[in-house]
Amino acid sequence: MTLTLRLLGPLRLERDGESVDLPPSKKTRALLGYLATTGRDHRRQQLSELLWDVADDPRGGLRWCLSRLRALLDEEGHTRIVANRETVRLDLSEVEVDLHRARAAKPGLQTLDTTTLIELAELFHDGDLLEGLELPDFDDFRSWLTAARGDCRKLRSAVLREATARLHDCL
Repeated sequence: MTLTLRLLGPLRLERDGESVDLPPSKKTRALLGYLATTGRDHRRQQLSELLWDVADDPRGGLRWCLSRLRALLDEEGHTRIVANRETVRLDLSEVEVDLHRARAAKPGLQTLDTTTLIELAELFHDGDLLEGLELPDFDDFRSWLTAARGDCRKLRSAVLREATARLHDCL
């Protein structure tokens, strides 16, 4: 079974090429996007502060969102939401992630064939990182997203610069 997570443009999840409905909760989708983009362990406390007001029972909100993501991502024999009492991370091994593919290719852009460069450029076609997942009332999340989008724009520029140079040389 192939699982694909698209972070560039609107957040999308596909299982074997078929679109999977994401939870309607914007915070749950933002949590998924954040965990997938960062690709590392996060303290529960930090995640709670990032996406919830103190008055909203942040720990309960985080638990609720994680339960929705487990139902969506975990499969028999493969736990993708890895959490303990202190930390949470998303195990993306065996998941195709567009952003991670582009990041991994960046150091060797000059060595890639033109077809692969064009494929990488097309990854950025649908818009900014996590398009539509702005949470204006949460300053820390908004700041993180702004910085992460800036990094993605630099990555997109590097890919497009190399693809353009390559295509220009072909003329």
